[in-house]
Amino acid sequence: MPATAKVIDAAPRYRILQYPGAAIVFTTVGNIGFQDPPTTGAVWFDTLWRVQEGASLQPFHIPTETVSGPALATGSTCTPTEVQATGKHLLWSCGSQGPAGVVEIATRKTIALPAGQYLLGDNYVVRHDANGTLLRYDVTGGTLGEAVTLANFPRGDLADDRNITWAVDKFGGDVAWVDAGNAVHIVDPGVAPSAPVAVSNTAPALVDYPQNGTFTVKVELTRPINNTTLTITQVRTGQTVRAIGSAARVSSTTWDGVFNGDRAPRGRYRWSLAASADGVSTVLAGSTMYALYGDGNGTFQAGLKVVGTGWLGYNSVVGAGDLNEDGKNDLILRDTAGNLFRRLGTGQGTFGDRAQIGSGYQQYAGIY
Repeated sequence: MPATAKVIDAAPRYRILQYPGAAIVFTTVGNIGFQDPPTTGAVWFDTLWRVQEGASLQPFHIPTETVSGPALATGSTCTPTEVQATGKHLLWSCGSQGPAGVVEIATRKTIALPAGQYLLGDNYVVRHDANGTLLRYDVTGGTLGEAVTLANFPRGDLADDRNITWAVDKFGGDVAWVDAGNAVHIVDPGVAPSAPVAVSNTAPALVDYPQNGTFTVKVELTRPINNTTLTITQVRTGQTVRAIGSAARVSSTTWDGVFNGDRAPRGRYRWSLAASADGVSTVLAGSTMYALYGDGNGTFQAGLKVVGTGWLGYNSVVGAGDLNEDGKNDLILRDTAGNLFRRLGTGQGTFGDRAQIGSGYQQYAGIY
């Protein structure tokens, strides 16, 4: 590799190495994944975001080296020279003095940013101005919030001081900066973090018991949590048993096969895994939701298609048409507490993260 090569982004399993003329994705054990013609990109767990013609950003699934979703327009005519990614947002820029912006992935909304050098956090961006002010902008909801001062310390002579004198934890964390005495300061950005998301899990959709003693769900999460709760529900009776798991970002939660104080009776069980973070419990994964796709002549295609997991906590799921006018069908969901959520269609047969749009709907027999 050329001496000028540098790591421009990283995820738990992958790194992006940039060098003159191209960029390479490789694994944490050093195996080269695949060479990418563009000279920049961003990685979020197993997803690589690449710059395409027309200044759009295209997601690729790294393990299979395949396109994993539609390209997202930046809203600019310049070709980005830098990209950053989280689960909800993409930050792009065309140099420190050129156009810059944020794209909200689920809604495709574009947010223009003042020129500058930014780092992308969880629902916010930060930049360090020439006058020493460290500024935070909230990008929740697809709009740019007012500038909020987090700290004030000299900019220095560095052309780019990001990840040297200050840094951002994009996995639901804080902002850090270093003063002249080399003391590190941690600052709460003051923006509500995203709910944790399971980017992978190792467990079957349904559990047939008895089996070999225990049942374990292992998930990789997008951010730190307080703990996980594994809920096992007997399909025949609807009775449930719960098991508290760990607080690790890669979390294993095990059911010991005990049901209401005794060994579980023979039969089929559903499962759901929730995580507690910031005082809120979020369903991460669980029994799978399937769809039958129509073929346009009054019949259905053969076979069930998986459209998502973690649907056990809802008592009503309805098709709501195209809620955000992007040409894709969306869903409205209600949980057992009466909270109402939307999940926007991706156009790939799956749905994006849920967003709450109401509460108090438990009094109604159904939603339509």
